[in-house]
Amino acid sequence: MKAVLALLLVCNLSFAFTVQNRCQHPIFVAVTEDAGVDWNQMSTIAWGWREIAPFSSSSDFPSRYASQGYKSRGVLVQYKGRTLTSGPNSACIDPANGFQFAEASVRPCRKGVLTKGFTAAPYAGTYEFTQCANTDAILRICNKSARETAQLAVLRHREGSWTSKGWYRVDANSSSTQHCREFNYGNRAAGSSVYYYAEYNRGETFWPSTDNGDGYFCVDRSNAFELKNAEADSTCSNTTSYKRVKGRKVILKEGTNTYNLN
Repeated sequence: MKAVLALLLVCNLSFAFTVQNRCQHPIFVAVTEDAGVDWNQMSTIAWGWREIAPFSSSSDFPSRYASQGYKSRGVLVQYKGRTLTSGPNSACIDPANGFQFAEASVRPCRKGVLTKGFTAAPYAGTYEFTQCANTDAILRICNKSARETAQLAVLRHREGSWTSKGWYRVDANSSSTQHCREFNYGNRAAGSSVYYYAEYNRGETFWPSTDNGDGYFCVDRSNAFELKNAEADSTCSNTTSYKRVKGRKVILKEGTNTYNLN
């Protein structure tokens, strides 16, 4: 994680500048400041990194050139080393550490690396960042077993209830369009839990094995189903077609979470 730079600048805070992070992941912000007197452009300053947590803001962006008649700011936002802003401007930055560079527009850079992506921002006011990284959490289950077809059920907490749903067909044939099943839980699901259970021929073979399971939930052994409160013993007692199975717990991460039925 990039170090947050503690600035030791004498600044005029009357020109308040705020960055708002509208993403479900943190962002790391670098800024530039430019000013001019008549036709004489003053040195470009670049500094970073300010970490801003999800759905929060930071106003800790001081100004050296607040007293100048002409002044402007540029903003560069990164997440996990990837630049998310797409502005046309560039400046010298340190990609890995906190930094403060004067003469940041001098080429080649005297310090750091010349980096594109700085976008224009209001000098005084609020820059709202919404160009979030794609952080969808996807569960992907593939059938790598010798069994021709498996039936898959998943359990996830949503709308205030642990809900199980199935059956999804998962073919062992890798050329089949149903060889893998994907469930996209969106860009706020990272860190949440999902359980999966699969079986062949109504339980003749099942995944995970009894020893590797993590938690029980209820399924309908005969029909397609969607059951609320599926973790409760009482749910499975409502009908003779229901049964309790032991699923494997997956803590979702950003991106595709792949698990195989072997």
